Amino acid sequence: MLGYVKALEKATNSVLIDVEKLPLLSAWMDRFCKADGVKEVMPDPAKLLEFIFAFRGRFTSPPAAN
Repeated sequence: MLGYVKALEKATNSVLIDVEKLPLLSAWMDRFCKADGVKEVMPDPAKLLEFIFAFRGRFTSPPAAN
């Protein structure tokens, strides 16, 4: 889920896990994402952003005419 959280932050230009409000969680996220075993299985951030933008486009575009 951390990959999606980071991708959502980039896609929406917002901060979901604020360092000041959640310092322990934020520090844990950084340490966790840097672990060798996690880096191997973490989804590619560029592909996640691509997925988010495509998914958002499906819901923000007008419906197709029948």
